Amino acid sequence: MTRLKPKQKETLPFKLLAMISHDIKIPLDNFAAYLADLPMSKPLQTGGDEIVEGLTSYVNSCRSLMDNVLFWARLHLNGYGIISQPALLRLQTDLIILSLKHQALSKRLNISNKIPEMPQVKINLSVFEFVLRNLLNNSIKFTPASGHIEIRSRTGRDSITVSVSDSGPGISADKLERIFSARKAISSSVNGSGIGLILCNDLLNICGGRIWSESTEGKGATFHFSIPAEY
Repeated sequence: MTRLKPKQKETLPFKLLAMISHDIKIPLDNFAAYLADLPMSKPLQTGGDEIVEGLTSYVNSCRSLMDNVLFWARLHLNGYGIISQPALLRLQTDLIILSLKHQALSKRLNISNKIPEMPQVKINLSVFEFVLRNLLNNSIKFTPASGHIEIRSRTGRDSITVSVSDSGPGISADKLERIFSARKAISSSVNGSGIGLILCNDLLNICGGRIWSESTEGKGATFHFSIPAEY
């Protein structure tokens, strides 16, 4: 019987996660494409639009979860490679908003990018995009129709902090305490959004950043994350 070396044992779970996520993602992508073409290919019966919209939302949530797990597993497999590169943060944020345009429009949400124009900043762009996309995705998911989402930034000496605020229902104090903890999440029911936040926390810890949140029930929530930056 072939015995796995310690390093192989260490990476095996991440390889399995990457393989499973990739294999599940392919049929989900195909199903999402089918749903997108369905209204154009033939007229739908009464109520069909709502059914397709609900299925599309569900499939997009599953795809987002698979993307998160796949990215996280690959980063661990690559040995925590933290590579900083120059980026225009306002432009990168606009591109992320654009990638989520369909979900936002379906709920008539207004997303404001208040990050100011600034020279290029050297950051871990992959982690920045991963975290911001997750936070925006969650805000879109939980903010009621016709609500608003706002993105701001604050520069520090060797880091930049980005904040995502929404007009959603807010988060209770007890949930705020465990929202980023994998250990606490295991003992409670955690959905795809919760897993995404846990992965965000893990990736930011690896690259020397952090994530936190503040909220009052009924008054929306604000999620902040800081990431090392060179100006």
